Amino acid sequence: MKILVPKLTLGEPGKVASLQQLRERLLKILLISASVIGSGLYILFVKEALAIESYSSLVVSSIVYLWVLIITYLRPVNYWIRMGSFLLIFYVMGVINLYYDGFNADAGMFFLTFIAMAVLFIGLRGGLAAFSLSGVTIAALGFFIVTERLPIMMGLPQVDSTLRIIGGVAFLLMGIILILSLTTVVYGLNINLAKANDLAAELERMIKASQQSEERFRALIEGSTDIISVLGNGGIIQFVSPSTERLFGYRAEEVIGRNIIEFIHPDNRDKVIDALTPGIPPEMIGPMLELKIRHRDGSWRVFEVRGKEMLDNPAVNGTIVNCRDITERVQMEETLRSSNQILERMFASIRDAIFIVDAKTSKIKDCNRAASDLFGYDKGEMLGRTTAFLHVDDEAREEFSKRLYPAIEKQGFLSDFEYRMKRKDGTIFPTEHSVMPLEDSKGQRMGWVSLVRDITVRKQAEDELERRNQELSASREQLRQLAQQVVFAQEEERQRVSRELHDEAGQALITLKYSLDAIINELPENLLPISRRLSEAITRIDQTSEHIRRLSHSLRPPALDIAGIDLSLKDFCREFSEQTKIPVQYRGEDMPRLPDAVGISLYRFVQEAFANILKHAHASKVRVELHNRKKMIVLSVADNGRGMSEGQVARSSGIGLVGIKERLGLLGGRLKIHSKPERGTCITAYVPWPA
Repeated sequence: MKILVPKLTLGEPGKVASLQQLRERLLKILLISASVIGSGLYILFVKEALAIESYSSLVVSSIVYLWVLIITYLRPVNYWIRMGSFLLIFYVMGVINLYYDGFNADAGMFFLTFIAMAVLFIGLRGGLAAFSLSGVTIAALGFFIVTERLPIMMGLPQVDSTLRIIGGVAFLLMGIILILSLTTVVYGLNINLAKANDLAAELERMIKASQQSEERFRALIEGSTDIISVLGNGGIIQFVSPSTERLFGYRAEEVIGRNIIEFIHPDNRDKVIDALTPGIPPEMIGPMLELKIRHRDGSWRVFEVRGKEMLDNPAVNGTIVNCRDITERVQMEETLRSSNQILERMFASIRDAIFIVDAKTSKIKDCNRAASDLFGYDKGEMLGRTTAFLHVDDEAREEFSKRLYPAIEKQGFLSDFEYRMKRKDGTIFPTEHSVMPLEDSKGQRMGWVSLVRDITVRKQAEDELERRNQELSASREQLRQLAQQVVFAQEEERQRVSRELHDEAGQALITLKYSLDAIINELPENLLPISRRLSEAITRIDQTSEHIRRLSHSLRPPALDIAGIDLSLKDFCREFSEQTKIPVQYRGEDMPRLPDAVGISLYRFVQEAFANILKHAHASKVRVELHNRKKMIVLSVADNGRGMSEGQVARSSGIGLVGIKERLGLLGGRLKIHSKPERGTCITAYVPWPA
């Protein structure tokens, strides 16, 4: 079992935050001292009490000693209880001495100590209360003793009132002096303690600030992307930052103690020697040096070096040097210079005029040689002037602005804007403008790059092309009209031939047939071979008549003039199905007062579609539909045959289809073919007709 012995100290410097803490620590020290001293006195008192068999005194002394131990070592005991108990001990000891020995030095010392402790642990008010209590106690006991109402245990002469008064006055004076003295001491101690605490806090703040500054400086050094070094006399390296290994490839211990000249490119060593020579004015060296320094791998890196001589500072005693790697920046600057040279050459060699214009003032800041050649001004005559003198007039300039700014806001640039401008000699010529805004790093518009191209030759060519296009359009219109006349003439001729075949040839064959029938009836029976031959001739006449009828219908179906396009197509589909044995489904609608040109073109369209089905489709079913939809006649022919690919559809340019397209084109219509392999083909004709 370990016994914990408390340390008898007032605490570490700067750890006492207030006077109350100091009082608590002082009380702790006094209680520990009293318990230690009281232990010895208690042992002696116990022996004496046992010797005289004073058991009541033994009990009282044991209770007092036990209470001293409790208030000293039991931590949960409140400060005020411990302090009050401690003061009570001195007060009781003074009363006991006063009772046993009268008003003597021992009693006075106990009461004065009681007052002093009250001043120390409570303050002025506590001291005055203790002083008043002590005075009342002394006066009361003195009164009882002088009047002999209370006998003194020791039997000393204490009945003289004068001595009592003198002793009381002396006690009062000593008590007052003690209170004033201790109050002054406590007040001064409180002030000094507050100052000491303020100084300690300030010192602690300064120490923390110094530590933070040191840590910050260390972090800056260790985390810096630059190399920070200290050079001694002659350029000896005394210190380098950790970034040396990353930028140079050397560890710090590999370069410390070596001369910086070893790492400098021979072309730059004279600069470094001059910079390290004491006494050379800084203006002769410049604010910084651009040096080539050797990397560990043997390559040369370009560094921007700045130094500050601090030989008078004992903490440095050298030159602080900051090295920043600018190799990539130098390479970029070189690349930029090369790019600028290329751009300048391109700027000068471009054949189109280029202007760089200030966005705020509209003044020309630069232009190329082509601008002078195009407008007839020298470059010096144009620089610094607004672009107004290049415009035809103010109205034209306003038109240009109205086109420029909306285009910039919408798409970021103005492109291929045709605009007339004026040369120095006053001639006005057509140009084509392309304008791009120039912006700074913040996105603020600072200028314009305007490219101006002379399109005089192009406009002349366009005018000539327009004239020829007009002539070509007129020729095409004449050809279209001629083709229409040819088609109409063909249809009229077909109609005439069809009618002649139907009327004249048909009637002649019928007459011939009847004549042969009459001859057969008149022949005698012995001429049967001749009769059979004449019968065969009649059969051929019937066949010829049927052939002429079909030929007449193909040239011009008679039903088209009598019944209209709907019944004509229905009849044609029936005949085609009977002849080819291919089922044809027809669905249409009547279209009265349909122009003859439209009707015959639609009929020819179906004829050509059926011919293609027989030649190429190998279909087993055909569907024909005729409708009038929104002032548009739609006629479609669809089959379930082999079909065609998109490439085959694009290459389908038979004479029949070309003719149909031309016919429909003359009517303002169009032809559409939709087909897929093995899924059939659908051909649709569209002809406008405001029914």
